[in-house]
Amino acid sequence: MTDPVQMRRAMETADAYKRHGILFVPMPVFSDKERRLRAHEAASRLEEEARKAECES
Repeated sequence: MTDPVQMRRAMETADAYKRHGILFVPMPVFSDKERRLRAHEAASRLEEEARKAECES
């Protein structure tokens, strides 16, 4: 079973994306290793988009 703290953090992240107008696709993960990998991918994508936005300014 998933840790309630992890579930709360996942919902907070989804809410933050929504508040900032960032579309996202919810994706189930079935292990902590997979969760870390997907979180790293998401962080990398956000960093890449932030760099693009800085270059455009």
